[in-house]
Amino acid sequence: MDEVKAEPVANGGELTLSVLVEDHQGRSPTIGAGLGYAMPEHEVNWFVLLEMFFQSASSSIGTIGFVWATVVLLGGFVSKLDKTEFWFVTVLSFFQAMRVFGGDWNSDQMILYGLLLPQRTSRHRTGAAAHTLPLVIRVFTRVMIFMETPIAACCTPNWPTLFICGKLLLLVAAITIRLLRLMALLGCVALFATHVTLQCLGRTAGDAEDTNMRASLNLFYGLAVAQALLSYMVVVLSSSRATLVEELRRRRGLGGLDDENLGLYYSHVRATCRSRGLPVALQATLIRFALESITSATHSVRQSGVETLHVLMESTAEPSSPWSYGEKAAQKTRDSPEAMESLFWMAALASPDEAPKRARAACVLARLAGAGLRVSGIPSAIPSICSLLQAPVSALVLKGKKILERLSRNADNLTEICSSDPLMSIMAEFTSRDQLAATTDALGFRKASTSLVVMARLARAVANQGDTPRQVMLRNVRLMSHLRAILWSPGVDSRLRMLAVRTAAGFAFDGESRNSAAVRQMVVPLLAILCSSSPHCADDDDLILEAGKALAMLTVESQPNCAAILAADDDLHALCSMLFDERRAACGAAVARVLANLCASSDPGSHGALVAFIAENISEVLRRTCEVQDHGTEDLEPLLCLGRQFARWTSARHFSDALHDVGRESYIRRLVLTAGDTRYPGALRLAIEQAIWIVQNEQELHCVKLFIDNGMEAALLQVQGAVAGIDDYKLLSPNGPVLEHEEPLPSVVRRALKLIRTRHRQGA
Repeated sequence: MDEVKAEPVANGGELTLSVLVEDHQGRSPTIGAGLGYAMPEHEVNWFVLLEMFFQSASSSIGTIGFVWATVVLLGGFVSKLDKTEFWFVTVLSFFQAMRVFGGDWNSDQMILYGLLLPQRTSRHRTGAAAHTLPLVIRVFTRVMIFMETPIAACCTPNWPTLFICGKLLLLVAAITIRLLRLMALLGCVALFATHVTLQCLGRTAGDAEDTNMRASLNLFYGLAVAQALLSYMVVVLSSSRATLVEELRRRRGLGGLDDENLGLYYSHVRATCRSRGLPVALQATLIRFALESITSATHSVRQSGVETLHVLMESTAEPSSPWSYGEKAAQKTRDSPEAMESLFWMAALASPDEAPKRARAACVLARLAGAGLRVSGIPSAIPSICSLLQAPVSALVLKGKKILERLSRNADNLTEICSSDPLMSIMAEFTSRDQLAATTDALGFRKASTSLVVMARLARAVANQGDTPRQVMLRNVRLMSHLRAILWSPGVDSRLRMLAVRTAAGFAFDGESRNSAAVRQMVVPLLAILCSSSPHCADDDDLILEAGKALAMLTVESQPNCAAILAADDDLHALCSMLFDERRAACGAAVARVLANLCASSDPGSHGALVAFIAENISEVLRRTCEVQDHGTEDLEPLLCLGRQFARWTSARHFSDALHDVGRESYIRRLVLTAGDTRYPGALRLAIEQAIWIVQNEQELHCVKLFIDNGMEAALLQVQGAVAGIDDYKLLSPNGPVLEHEEPLPSVVRRALKLIRTRHRQGA
């Protein structure tokens, strides 16, 4: 990267840029309007090009004039020049050697502002307040201030005194050069034009040497006039830079970008034009400048880069503008590994002097984290987040938690998060009892909620290889203990408890995690929430429903979890009573699934209380199954599942009595209608499996003829070809299927069709 230096923008008097035009819609004048620039920065790039062109042309003409004066005039005609012409040529040659004409107009400007205004006195130095006093008065005041110290210490000169004296000498030189340029540019045009006129009109013809001398003088004076005019154009362009910067800031929504940063971009374009050529300089952009700056080894340039990048990402263009920086800046930054590494490094800086830079970097990272950022391959990413979460300033902690939460939305980042022991320890600390006791503090609550949100996503994540994030969490004893405490402890905010319930539900998505001892210890608290036996959860219907859904997933093919529920007699009795409780109707489907899983994971008749409940309620389960109006509703599948498991736990004769109570044909018709609808494969499978069990017990139930009369055979033939492409799973996660059925659905359909036909022939 080219080394760039801070080059603050000067006001430059009342000079204005002559390319301000008014657009065809009558809006306020805009710089470069109607020129069709492809990007907003092209206005600055072309402005720099014009300034460098006039500066280079002036410098080139000055070099030619200096050579012409020293070699031709002073070298060949020195004895024939009169006194006036000699001093004109001599003084002008000195000016050209000192680069008063054609030099870098901004070099002394940089010195003046670097010495007189070393600190950022305001957000925008080009404002009216910064230039209320005339330049001469401000310079004089500053000179007096700088002179106090060297005068007081003149008797005992030391290194600070010499340094201040050197600064004062440099300041005087810069002021002198500035005054010479302001005076010489305008004075030389008038003076030399007058002298050339007198030279042409007041001289008579002489010998050949006199003729050649006058021609040489006229050429030299013409070069001087041309150089002065070109230098004046440089002055005009340089002085108008403040107008350009302010216009760009206003039109492009870059109000947060101060003059120092835009001045650095201005210098960056100049350096690029010199080192890489005009085509590269014209393609320079603020985004590219910011990305190159944040990887610089210079502190000031790096800070300017992160400030510029932050403003670009937060900028809002005018509604009529087709250009928006935010998304493009985020994309370019995200695609630059060096820039991302530098941003995370800056976000981890702990020095108080680096606080502004650290805050800006954290803001940029928070924006990038929400735009699909992946931190794999960035070694400093997770340590930087840990540093922000442990920062002593609450604003940095909030930025750190925002970055963590947004990164966790991307499944690719979850492996990086869970593999960091320091980060997992920080999240465990945020959910400790001490932190939960202080949730009245907004910061404490936010830290706990963010940690639980990330944990819930980790629990639902699927790893491409190695341990899943769930298994990593289960090995963290402290973390699991805190999750159980959130479920059990009174006084915990219901929103935190809801997140803990969702985290617990995520452990259902693989058999090893689902059957682990740590998860088994969370089942009883979830059951207490579902049954409202915890006073702090009794009135929170959403939390109760979420706990029911979590238990329904955790009890799928999990004998340890089902055994833990069956061992809690009081809560089990309350669970059974919720099945048909109208006050908890929203939880009915979840309760039915939990009871069905309890029956599926236990041997029929192994639990007396469950046997008694089934015998008492089997007729009601069948009746409600028949009363469901739409077989695509969420209530039908849990009732069919429960009826299927109740049939296993009771005798065929008892089931026949229950069918008689609800209407045998009504129940068979419900099974036929459900078996013929492929839109709901879960209910379809359960209806067919229930039909198989009924046909297998034909001797006691006598339902084969009812199946035939209601079109079961036709329904099975209709769905036989369609079910081959149907996805049918026992358990689904947000990332895909988790648990398959042992027997494929097409096999179940064929088995049911064969069994019904066989029993029908046998009955006939």
